[in-house]
Amino acid sequence: MKQKTLDKINEKINLLDTASANFANKLIGTNEMKKVSAPLGIYEQRNSLFMMRIRVPGGELSLEKLKEIIQILKSNQIEKLHITTRQDLQLHDVLPGKLAKIAREFLNISMPFYGGGGDTLRNITACPHGLFYNNSVFDTVPYAALLNSYLMDYDRAFDLPRKFKINISCCPDDFSMAKFTDIGFIAKIANGRRGFEVYSGGGMGRESYAGIKISDFISDDELLLYSVAAINLFYKCGNRENRLKARLRFVLIEKGEDFFRNEFEKQLNDARNLSLKFQLDEIYKTITSGKEKYFARLFIPNGNLSLKILEKIVKNAELYAAESLRFSQNQDVFVIFSDSQKKEEFCNIFPEFSSHKISGLIKSCIGASTCKIGLLDTQKDSNAISNRIYEYLQEIKLDESKLNFIVDKILNNIKLSGCQNSCGLNRAVSFGFQGIKKNINGKVENFYIFQNQGSVSSGELSRNTGIEVKADDMPEFVLNIIKNLIDDLK
Repeated sequence: MKQKTLDKINEKINLLDTASANFANKLIGTNEMKKVSAPLGIYEQRNSLFMMRIRVPGGELSLEKLKEIIQILKSNQIEKLHITTRQDLQLHDVLPGKLAKIAREFLNISMPFYGGGGDTLRNITACPHGLFYNNSVFDTVPYAALLNSYLMDYDRAFDLPRKFKINISCCPDDFSMAKFTDIGFIAKIANGRRGFEVYSGGGMGRESYAGIKISDFISDDELLLYSVAAINLFYKCGNRENRLKARLRFVLIEKGEDFFRNEFEKQLNDARNLSLKFQLDEIYKTITSGKEKYFARLFIPNGNLSLKILEKIVKNAELYAAESLRFSQNQDVFVIFSDSQKKEEFCNIFPEFSSHKISGLIKSCIGASTCKIGLLDTQKDSNAISNRIYEYLQEIKLDESKLNFIVDKILNNIKLSGCQNSCGLNRAVSFGFQGIKKNINGKVENFYIFQNQGSVSSGELSRNTGIEVKADDMPEFVLNIIKNLIDDLK
């Protein structure tokens, strides 16, 4: 990062220091605190403690960086961690008096919280499995990290009408949901050259919307150019008066595709005049190294980690010569190896995180027990669903190939969100559930709206079925879906 960016972040941390003290002394309230803390990815929880969101571009961290993180967490007595659906790492239950101190310590290891929240460029996501997946065109994680390093110094990216997201997928399956974000890129090779298909104007949340294709192919060195064009389009045309209509997708929805395409082209031409240089030398060096990679996938229940577990993972990853660690959008951990035998030995240490456990594999947002705007405790409900499915699978004793199919193709396509903001990504899967509150005979009760037929790869949003399921009935409702799909396997 450039010095001016560091100075800006330090200034925001100084403001946070003052605001935290005032908040702790009840001199300011939640809204005043949020104005200062949100751009740094810091939010108040329901228990009046705080969550801090660390940007992890592409979800990848070196073991050395992880050890630095662990030391900071230990010194500040932070025990509760969470992997997000945008591959961030969240710290939970942080005292207000420690916020600025922790933010400075992470900035000192080149991990600013800046852009973890607020009206800013959020963490750039990429497929964690690009090194191993059979359909992968190429690994996109290094592109996410490099793009992030350039855009952290781009002032407009941190002065937007609302949040802005960039997703990069490694293949047409579009695991990173490039078609459902502000600007998304899908890896592609044309005439022997690396590049991307480009989509823009999509997004999840209130009035979720699939983006439109902007280009069938751009070369990989144009990744920065197109990202800046989309940011500038949002900066210029985004709604700064009504936050409910302040995402880029509303420019597309309200002004139409022709306007959106024309404006994108204008911003693209302006960006070209900036002579942006996107240096890919380091990425190409890793491409030509030619080493085969292997991965251990740890299924982390609900994406929730303790410091103790993270330390155990990192310690053993180092012991067995792992290269790095990646967080996935499914809130799991991928540990990267160059030696298949060491990978197997590492996996044997963590049987509790095997897919065979099932518990916690139904994914959800963080839920109302922590989130201040959440309506339902989705993590409690998703665990209840997972446990019921596990009981059933124990009874019928499927062989391993069928069990793996259920995990990969079915369980990964069941997601819950505790409100209409869709943080659980329920609108882009085959079986999605959105939490609502209903007044039943004068009593407020918890329900889920069942949404189905969503597809990431085809860019199709799930549709409301009209079915509303009481939260307590969710385990049996989802199990019946599973049973029907298992019958189809026989």
